[in-house]
Amino acid sequence: LRPGEFSDCIAITRDQCCAWYQQLIKLVKNKRRTLSIRHMTTVLPRITPALIAKRCVRREVLERGSEEEIANEVLNVTRIRLDREQLTEIDGLDCLNDATHLYLRFNRIRRIENLDLLLNLRFLALAGNQIKKLEGLKQLTKLEVLDVSENQIADFDSHELPASLFVLDMRTNPCTELADYEERVLARLPKLRVFDGMDVVEEGEDTDSDEQGPVEQADAAG
Repeated sequence: LRPGEFSDCIAITRDQCCAWYQQLIKLVKNKRRTLSIRHMTTVLPRITPALIAKRCVRREVLERGSEEEIANEVLNVTRIRLDREQLTEIDGLDCLNDATHLYLRFNRIRRIENLDLLLNLRFLALAGNQIKKLEGLKQLTKLEVLDVSENQIADFDSHELPASLFVLDMRTNPCTELADYEERVLARLPKLRVFDGMDVVEEGEDTDSDEQGPVEQADAAG
């Protein structure tokens, strides 16, 4: 099975998914005897179980654990950190239903896609990619923090933004120059508390700025 074949997850059990991961993790265990971490990154430009294991699994498990132990760690990971991996697409995450935080900053991703099954996602960081359109997000009804700053979004459909968002960062996108940009976002997101690095306050309220950025604050709180 390939990652893209998990789209109809109703017909796929967790055991089948785990078996697929075990096969690939076994390859990783064999490769790690001869390949350096740098080399592995070069030969695995996509999101794969091997890459997730290398970045997200505890070192002691990766070095001494069985294939089953590594597979279980991958399947149960909640924070997926895949920044700066030269990735060009979002794929291969279908079985990671427990994930709450996904970091894909500073890659070469062009589309927001294949997140349909990550329904527990609360934090999504996609800053510094090549994204041109807001899409593939509205089904993420638990999403609280979204960072799509430093991309190429020229216009957007506000209905693609989950109404559950507390923090949104779209700075350094062409769409921020639109005359009705702020109005459209605020009308769509009644729960929004931090917008493009600034606190969203009711009339008459006053807030003090923090040294730590809003996305980092939300990450720490999560």
